Amino acid sequence: MLAQLTRVEIAELMTAEEFFAFSPDDEKAELINGVYVVSPPPMDNHEKEYMFLLRLIGEFVEMHDLGEVPGSRTAVRLADDQVIEPDILFVARERQTIIQERGIFGIAKAYIELFNDHTAVAAQFLPFWHEDIQFRELPNLIAPHGSHRNREVMAAGIAQGAQILTRQQYTILNAIESGDTVVLEVEWEGDLAIPFDAVPAGATLRARIAMFLEFVDGRIIRQRNYDCYEPLPVMAKV
Repeated sequence: MLAQLTRVEIAELMTAEEFFAFSPDDEKAELINGVYVVSPPPMDNHEKEYMFLLRLIGEFVEMHDLGEVPGSRTAVRLADDQVIEPDILFVARERQTIIQERGIFGIAKAYIELFNDHTAVAAQFLPFWHEDIQFRELPNLIAPHGSHRNREVMAAGIAQGAQILTRQQYTILNAIESGDTVVLEVEWEGDLAIPFDAVPAGATLRARIAMFLEFVDGRIIRQRNYDCYEPLPVMAKV
């Protein structure tokens, strides 16, 4: 599926430094696992949504002097073999030192990517996952028995979630780093596209999540989630 979404321009692996040196200014390209990839032209709906969100977020950030919202052609260097060009990104004022002439060199506060294909959502996560990643979801209100997933099952779950939810948002409330482990306190909410048990379509689910991420060579190899959902907004019986 990835081959249908992007076109590999060269077979030889490239470094981030080479990407910035040789990538032309007139095409949207990314460096995924060292491979130079050009994105196809966006569809009309994508561009309309992009312009709406860019104006909305940009004006809010400027009004409250929160930082900067660079455009979609801004490259973000994540690792020696990873450079992305998200549609919209937000760099907080206290992090503006990561903005350099050639792009963003560091982790921004937030990224937004708009998709025309649900499978493309999952594809964007793959560069950040180790090939041997293992995900464990502890028992919770939605998954009473919890779950264990490998890389393939995780990708399939993300693609499926993009069809079940019309919108979802993650807000990082706190982050703690200890060696190769990062712990995140996250506030999540998502709007249902379809009914879920007694919860009607259009309802908003909310949860507080503790994420434990273990890294090897700059990629996540183990993830453990503790999801604490708020009471489900069930449909009232008549």
